Amino acid sequence: MFRLRAKAILGREGANVSIVRNREIAAKTGGRYGDESCVYQALFDLPDFEGNRPVLGSWIVDGEPAGMGIREGEMITGNAAKFVPHTMD
Repeated sequence: MFRLRAKAILGREGANVSIVRNREIAAKTGGRYGDESCVYQALFDLPDFEGNRPVLGSWIVDGEPAGMGIREGEMITGNAAKFVPHTMD
């Protein structure tokens, strides 16, 4: 199956993102970004927990784990997504 995500090189919070499956747009967001070019990424479908799709992020400082964040949102994670930060000691 052909799947990819296209997003503006300069953008944020899920603006100007398109999800393409089988060469058709499955989801798309608007926004004020995207006049420049796009970045194309392979698409990995996130698990869906009653409409919430978690994305995990991590921070490494000087080669050591420093923190982790969990964001839950829709198919395209936007600025209304829930965010829970975690620190590591």
